[in-house]
Amino acid sequence: MSENRRKCVFVLGPESSGSTLIARIISANLNQHDFAEYNGVNFNAAHFRHRVCHRSLPSANPNVPDWPDIDEWLPKVKDFQTYFVLCTRDINISERSRLVRGFSQSRQKLQDDSQRAKRIIIDIMGRELDYYLWSYETFMYLGKDYLRLLNRFLGIEDDFMPELRDGNQKFLLPVQ
Repeated sequence: MSENRRKCVFVLGPESSGSTLIARIISANLNQHDFAEYNGVNFNAAHFRHRVCHRSLPSANPNVPDWPDIDEWLPKVKDFQTYFVLCTRDINISERSRLVRGFSQSRQKLQDDSQRAKRIIIDIMGRELDYYLWSYETFMYLGKDYLRLLNRFLGIEDDFMPELRDGNQKFLLPVQ
């Protein structure tokens, strides 16, 4: 594939998996724009050469469907070199964050949503698609060195990274 071909990067992960953060970083690095120009919701701006589309699983955004239809997306981006970044985070912390943030009223609904998100991620991994597994915890631990691996996968030379704050800390007990 030509290096001049436009790219479309789909960033998916369970709600509260860090997917919004990495979608924003990818868009900034891929299109060389200011980090604040894309809030990580839906597609980045249409005027950018390369597209980034972020979807939480399920989406908490009332303007988009709760669950993505990958088979519906792929024909729409056939002229793009397409990538998927599949985001993970400790599922217990993801579920607890969703509960604290009011995305669900019941533990059972959280677990059902987590299982459905897992099935979508596994489905993408089973297809002939270019995908990268992204771990929130690994990013917090390795930082910019881990980001460079993702940038290499996407063919990105820029390596902007915002200041990070580990969102897991508030859910963990301090070591005695």
